[in-house]
Amino acid sequence: MVHLAMHDAFFGVAAIAGSPALYLAAPVYVGSNGIAAQSSAVSAAAKTVLSILYPEQAPEFEKALGDILDTNKSDGAALDYGYKIGQAMLALRAQDGSEIPDGPYEYALPRPHHRPDPINALDQISPLGPNWGRVKPFAIQANHGLKPVPGLTSMDYRNDHEEVLKKGGAASQKATTRTDEETVIGLYWAYDGAKELGTPPRLYNQIIRKVAEEQGNDWAKNARLFALINAAMGDAGIYSWHYKYVEDLWRPVIGIRNYDDNFGWDAAHGTGINSLCDPFWRPYGAPKTNDTSPGARAFTPPFPAYPSGHATFGAAAFEMVRLFYNTGPYDAEAEDTLGFEFVSAELDGISTDNDEAIRTRHARRYDSLAQAMFDNAVSRVFLGVHWRFDGMDAKNVKQMLKRSKSTPSTTSDVGGVPLGRAIARDIFGSNLIQSNVVI
Repeated sequence: MVHLAMHDAFFGVAAIAGSPALYLAAPVYVGSNGIAAQSSAVSAAAKTVLSILYPEQAPEFEKALGDILDTNKSDGAALDYGYKIGQAMLALRAQDGSEIPDGPYEYALPRPHHRPDPINALDQISPLGPNWGRVKPFAIQANHGLKPVPGLTSMDYRNDHEEVLKKGGAASQKATTRTDEETVIGLYWAYDGAKELGTPPRLYNQIIRKVAEEQGNDWAKNARLFALINAAMGDAGIYSWHYKYVEDLWRPVIGIRNYDDNFGWDAAHGTGINSLCDPFWRPYGAPKTNDTSPGARAFTPPFPAYPSGHATFGAAAFEMVRLFYNTGPYDAEAEDTLGFEFVSAELDGISTDNDEAIRTRHARRYDSLAQAMFDNAVSRVFLGVHWRFDGMDAKNVKQMLKRSKSTPSTTSDVGGVPLGRAIARDIFGSNLIQSNVVI
């Protein structure tokens, strides 16, 4: 909402030849179009939306607006226009379904349905966002499908189950074979709502800012790019949460502990333990970074596994950037050269583990967004909070790209990566117009 309002405020004022169409049915702007006007309009639009979404922070937004106007000068007509754009955005989304409270949700008994994290059971009485899939999409123009979860007895499921059993366990687990590099990848991409870090969409915005800097973006390109990626992530969140509660799949901490049918809430009486079952398995876990309160520990996110939200958000954002900077016929199979250098706040030499130990700073370079998209998805396996198929069915970047082309293979629509990429291509191809899709 914020980035779409900023987009319309900028292009409504800037009067640049060839400007894209506005997302909103906005009033016509009458006034000057210099830097002061552009800055005033964009800042007022953002402040208006943010103050309603986060009213407890409204004084901070008001101060920030004042600081910007002091720096770039104030333009009264443009300020008024920005306020109107912000108000129009709020009116458009006033009854979009996001106001529906969580629940009701009842945990289903038969395996492999979602259950609470047994290691953090008191924190997970009810799951997060069971109704979020009912929110009105922002900009998609067609419904996007997703293959069902592989069957528990299929080789695809068993292989991915064994992988997370070995690669996603806590260091204390006898089966864990995760390398230091894999642990770094798991932590680098985490951003699991941790204190002072936030959630994955913030991480992807931070990274794309680095890409935009390397590409030398001007204000117009930034206004367009960040509206595109955030609209895509908005719809990625709606779609992935829709499918999460359709599939209602257990997370590894439940699936590994209860894989043998002698264990779990619907257990049958028997002896022996299947080799893929460990009733006492613990994941490395999504980190509660910077939380040193008593009892703070890594956790499994409180909602179903399939598809991965991380994978869907990241793929939507990075695929959109690949499309935005593409200068020729788009090839979904080609690995891009849109690199970036970024120090994740999870590994910045400041953030801490729950025991107050400061994590070592890690400066990481990616030479392509395709590789970043892949690592972002597989990072969840290394934390032990997702199966690989939650993100994709590929084992390397080339597979990931090939299996997500416009003429898909039979497995190309497995997981969040192809879902996110499809959402990005839909929105980019339709030039960012309002959605009339009902999921």
